[in-house]
Amino acid sequence: MRNRRILKNNSTGVNGVYPSPNGKKFCAQINCNGRRVHLGTFDTLEEAKQEREKAEEKYWRNNTA
Repeated sequence: MRNRRILKNNSTGVNGVYPSPNGKKFCAQINCNGRRVHLGTFDTLEEAKQEREKAEEKYWRNNTA
């Protein structure tokens, strides 16, 4: 289920990272065990992308459902 392509309406090009409502920062989130986990709000897209990658390792490493 996690092996999904990026949707057409994704403006950042990174799964789980989207612009904040004011458009000046980026929010990161991940879904795990049916729950959405907010990872934080970041000043740059690169910071949000790195945090998302760390969260994938943390939440999905041993949980291969």
